[in-house]
Amino acid sequence: MNQERPYPKAIVSRKAAKALAGGHPWVFEGEVIRTEPADDGTPVSNGGVVDVFEENGTWQGTGLLSAQSKIRVRIVTHNSNDRVDEGFWRPEAHLGVGAPRDHHWAGAPYPAANRHQLLPRALLGGGRLTGLVVDRYEDVLVSQVGTVGMERLRPTIYPLLLDVLRDAGQDVAGIYERNDTPQP
Repeated sequence: MNQERPYPKAIVSRKAAKALAGGHPWVFEGEVIRTEPADDGTPVSNGGVVDVFEENGTWQGTGLLSAQSKIRVRIVTHNSNDRVDEGFWRPEAHLGVGAPRDHHWAGAPYPAANRHQLLPRALLGGGRLTGLVVDRYEDVLVSQVGTVGMERLRPTIYPLLLDVLRDAGQDVAGIYERNDTPQP
């Protein structure tokens, strides 16, 4: 990687770097050796974007930092050319709009005829939107945020989801947030 990156850094163990190189999407708390501000002095922040480097200086990916979680960094890209901004999240919102499927929200089944699943990869804990679950029940989106990184991204992600649905000719009356768990 020959370009300057604008993000703070998480320096990780060799074990973590090997797992990331093998496609693992997370860095665990014991695998982060230290964090450092960005080259321009931007400080490390809980829920913020960090570039992940192995101790030897090899860039491994970019992720969202969760300072109090056992999953310390959730990788969102392995492409060093990506800039994690609104343009980065827009394609993910488009990819996330999927077909209805059977799902039990909080133990209560919802008829597939009234529901459209959104963000299937996030629902499964993968993809760029890890830590976010959004389902659609009739004309209401139901959202649950499970990480501090997604909590910080709500003002970006929610309008993108609404834009995608509007562009598809679908109306949404609102977003119901079911955020009853602490974000690690």
